[in-house]
Amino acid sequence: MKQSESLGCLFVPRLWHKCAMPVALLCLARGTVVPSLRQQLAWFGRGPMENYQDRKNAAYIGMYSSTVEDMREYYAHAQTMGERCDTRWLTLTNSNGKGIKITANGTFDFSALHYTDQELWQVKYGHDLENIRRNEVVLNLDCIQRGIGNASCGPGPRPKYEIKKNSTYQYAFRIEAIK
Repeated sequence: MKQSESLGCLFVPRLWHKCAMPVALLCLARGTVVPSLRQQLAWFGRGPMENYQDRKNAAYIGMYSSTVEDMREYYAHAQTMGERCDTRWLTLTNSNGKGIKITANGTFDFSALHYTDQELWQVKYGHDLENIRRNEVVLNLDCIQRGIGNASCGPGPRPKYEIKKNSTYQYAFRIEAIK
C-alpha cells in the first residue's frame, strides 16, 4: 500500500502466485468491514443484478446504484451472493454522500453485504440470515473469483472459469475519501 498525502488517497497493489494446490480456491480477494453508516452503493461495471465470471452475459456494463441491503439475494439455501463483475469504480457512502470511492487500475469484482462468506456457510436456510446479519458492511474486492458452474445440480465451472494453478494474478486500486 502506498499513501499519497497530496492526493488524499491510498493506492493498493496486490499480487498472488497460486501454486499447485490440491484444493480449488474460490477467490483471490481483499476484504474489509466498513462502518454501518455507509449503506449507499454506486458503481460503474456490470449490473444491476448479481453476476459472476461465468454468469454475466445479461449483466451489461453501465452505472448502477443500490443499497447494501438490496445486494442480498433471496436463495432458499444460504450461500455466497451479490457479486458484481468488471467494475471500474465503486462508491460506498452515507445518506449525505460522504464515504469512499474505490477506483480500479483495470477492473475488479466486488460484493457488499451484511455477512461474511464464513457466516453464510454456517446458516442452512436463507430465511435465517436475519439471525447473523451484522450492522457493518462486509466489502470484498475480488481480483478473481471462481465461476459458479451448476454444481447444485450438475457440473462445476468450466475450466476457463477456474483459478489456475501455477499462475500469477494481480490487481490494484485506489481508495479515496468522498467529503
